[in-house]
Amino acid sequence: MSMLFVSREDYDSRQLFGFAGVGCFHSQEHVKRPGGRAETQWVRGYYQWIQCLRGRGEVVIDGQRIAVEPGQGMLLVPGEPHEYYPLSESWEVDWVVFYGDKSEEFIKREICAASSQVYSVSAPEELHEAILALYRMSCSDDPLRLIKASAMVYRVLLGIYLYVIRASELSIEARATRLRRIFGYIDSHYGEEITLNQLARLMDYTPQYLCRLFKSLTGSTIFRYIAQVRINKSKELLLNRPELPIKEIAALSGFTDTGYFCSTFRKLEGVTPGQFRLAMGFRQEKSASRRLEEP
Repeated sequence: MSMLFVSREDYDSRQLFGFAGVGCFHSQEHVKRPGGRAETQWVRGYYQWIQCLRGRGEVVIDGQRIAVEPGQGMLLVPGEPHEYYPLSESWEVDWVVFYGDKSEEFIKREICAASSQVYSVSAPEELHEAILALYRMSCSDDPLRLIKASAMVYRVLLGIYLYVIRASELSIEARATRLRRIFGYIDSHYGEEITLNQLARLMDYTPQYLCRLFKSLTGSTIFRYIAQVRINKSKELLLNRPELPIKEIAALSGFTDTGYFCSTFRKLEGVTPGQFRLAMGFRQEKSASRRLEEP
């Protein structure tokens, strides 16, 4: 286990890309930060990258428990409450705590980290070597070690961008293709109860990962998408089956509660189901009258 924390004197030095600590092959203990990652005796908030080497751990972010395994890492942002702990007997990780204007600017602009997240790393060994090189340089007697270490911090940040963010972007098309199974299932089973666990099993994903993936690719939550599909189906029934009462249309569209169906319909369409049927029915009648009047 190897760890190094930068002294207050070094912290105050003007590094271009700064860091406050680095660790390699660290046997991770239970850490709980209700106020997020903040070093209150100093000045700045901190971003921390923790990469799993061996074993298995779990992080709690915004009430969600997310497993962290080899080939994955988590980026923790300043001021956001979090907790992480080992699930296996030993959880071995690398970590870097970043600080400074340039490091913060790179993380915000290139990595676009607005909240703490768990990521997959496409080249974990490359990133591990970058962190290890930063640790070794920081521990050396080289009088220029902090200047050289600053360049190595940039190498670590660049590695996170290349092997985490960019690699993730390149795989979006493949992941979007896999989501077609979700779209097809919802379209075929909208009239039945659909649970998050059902959809997650269909994809062999965890429910938490499926929610994040779906939101990142569609901009919508899974349940909002299901609601929109059901409302679209109800609109077809409202127009094509005028003899059906609203209660029956709600049931056929997958809603077990008529009141909830009406409120959801109004929220998404701006009118009630009855108003929609009346308005569209009037338009259809008017259109049919015009066709009859044509010579």
